[in-house]
Amino acid sequence: MAANWRLFFSNIKENIHMLRSQIILGGSILTIICLSFSFLDRSGSPYNQAPFPYDLSQPQKSISLPEKLTEISGLTYVSPGKLAVVQDEKAHIYQFDLEKEKIITDSDFGKSGDYEGVELVGETAYVVNSEGEVFEVPDYTQEDSPAKVYNTVLSDNNNVEGLGYFPPNDYLLLACKGSPNLDRKLYSGYRSIYAFDLKRKKLNPAPFLLVNKQEIGYVLERQAEGAFEKAYAKSFDPSDKDAFRPSGIAVHPQSMDIYVLGSVGKMLLVYRKDGKLLYAQPLDKRVFKQPEGICFSPEGELYISNEGRNGKGNILIFPQGS
Repeated sequence: MAANWRLFFSNIKENIHMLRSQIILGGSILTIICLSFSFLDRSGSPYNQAPFPYDLSQPQKSISLPEKLTEISGLTYVSPGKLAVVQDEKAHIYQFDLEKEKIITDSDFGKSGDYEGVELVGETAYVVNSEGEVFEVPDYTQEDSPAKVYNTVLSDNNNVEGLGYFPPNDYLLLACKGSPNLDRKLYSGYRSIYAFDLKRKKLNPAPFLLVNKQEIGYVLERQAEGAFEKAYAKSFDPSDKDAFRPSGIAVHPQSMDIYVLGSVGKMLLVYRKDGKLLYAQPLDKRVFKQPEGICFSPEGELYISNEGRNGKGNILIFPQGS
């Protein structure tokens, strides 16, 4: 317990600097920071003692994908039994039928590139590439549907890897695998989630969420129960730059909790909408070979896609409460 308090006090100084940085940025930008001093509540308990809402050790169903989707990098819910997906190399949105296990529509929206996430908001599809450009596709079911492109201040140095939608603020959430910073090195050692405001069609300059690896380590240690979780928690090193790198992001449709997936680090983080870390769930690499995409059905069914590493890509389905 003494070690936890030392961690608590040693990080207050660091996070005062983080707060000062946010004040410098100024304005009315919504910024949710995972501050280390919120590791403990008043009773000294971890954030969440309830069981993780999904059993990720065994999917209810695993669907193998066609060769065209070997490099699947993002997915979003369309309707019962149907998802829209993108892959790394081509500017195509594919509508995939989960029952028939095949592509049913293929929409070309632009030039080839490194596309990392897709999100459906109403009838409009949005796609993001690794450089942080946002593509608005008005009709993703048509064979040709040229996108409107919105440039942001993000770059390939940030290496955007995931796209989600946060309804309370009408934001797209862009998860950065690379540098957490824009023009100044304010967030070294963290991972950043930025918000693209759909009303203004602009990126907010301050991070929406900062992923704190020391906080992850603390939550891992407090929540570990089984042998796999305990071994993972023991081996987790917050100082390792590759301890966790986001690869996907999605917002739970009922709780509005924010799920941040990491292929590098093999973990699924769950944040409350106010930025408090609820869960740090290790992922078994035998099930999650290269998890890159994540989304939910309106009922809370969870979908995670794996790129095909030396084989076919797949989509894994996990019922809520399993």
